[in-house]
This record gives sequence, structure tokens and C-alpha cells, in this order.
Amino acid sequence: MTSSQIFERAEAFIVNDRKLSATLVSYASVFLVLANLTLVHSPIFGVIVALTYLLLNGVFVGHAFFRKERLLLRLLLGILVLITFLGLASWITMTAYNLDETRSVIALFIVATLSSLTNKLETWRQRG
Repeated sequence: MTSSQIFERAEAFIVNDRKLSATLVSYASVFLVLANLTLVHSPIFGVIVALTYLLLNGVFVGHAFFRKERLLLRLLLGILVLITFLGLASWITMTAYNLDETRSVIALFIVATLSSLTNKLETWRQRG
């Protein structure tokens, strides 16, 4: 089995997400980001959790908007759109409130929910 087949299977597992397992892992990574910001203060732990968040939600968004592109390009474009969504959600949160640790986690939750819902809508549209 080649590495591209492994990545395609991983993407298919994340994108199908029938039991919302990938979405729950995304939410768990948001909680771990909050725990790292408030309690742990570990850069290595923070990078691992942030990369997990970016990869999962980047796959969601990349599949929803760029499904005809190749796998790597789809992932990279998905992560770029995800970063744009994070910036927009953080700007709205900062405009409404003062952006601190708790409210930045709220922005992460909003973007994780939007990326999961976007993926679900695209999956339902493809099937139906």
C-alpha cells in the first residue's frame, strides 16, 4: 500500500464521519487547546493539538470546497480557508467582546462546527 493510498483512506474516514468521530476529535482538540492555554503551558503539546485541529478541519473544508482537486492541494487549500474562517470568527469575537483565552476557544468551536457542518452538507448533497 502506497502512502497516497493511506492518505486517501484517512481522508475518506474523516470526510465520511458517519458517527461524528472526527468531529468529536476536533472538539476534543479544542478542549485540549484550552487546557494547554490555562494549565499545561507546553509548546510541544500545543503544536500537536493545533496540528490535529488544523488537519481534521482542513480536510473537512477542503473536501467541501475543493473536492475535484488532488489530495495535497485539497488539504492545503482547506487549511488556508480554515485559517481565513478562524480569522473571521476571531475578529467577530474580538469586536463583540475582548478576545482572551476563553473567547479564542469559542472562536475555535465556531469554526470547528462550521467546517463539520459544511462537510456534512456537501456529503448529503453528493448523495442526494
